[in-house]
Amino acid sequence: MEPVWYYSTDDQGEYFFAFADANNSSSKRRFLANNGAFVDEAKGGAGRGYAEAFKSDIRSGRRLGSLQGRPNLQDAVRKRRLPDDVLGELRRLKKSLVG
Repeated sequence: MEPVWYYSTDDQGEYFFAFADANNSSSKRRFLANNGAFVDEAKGGAGRGYAEAFKSDIRSGRRLGSLQGRPNLQDAVRKRRLPDDVLGELRRLKKSLVG
């Protein structure tokens, strides 16, 4: 499944989240909105979709949707940062929703 992206803030900063369902489980990956640096990753558990597993993150965030391309999230995690084109697209989506 293609990741669904959200934007969220807390007292520590601004973030982009990528949620995905795959292989009877789900995942959440968090990146800093200012520079795309990888922050952390969480698994949702067997048989739990991301909407159920990460309810609180979804409720507190703004859905950005899917991206034009399909970024390789495992590669972004390994390199510890989102590619510039992905970060640019996420920023444009964020700007159109929240300014």
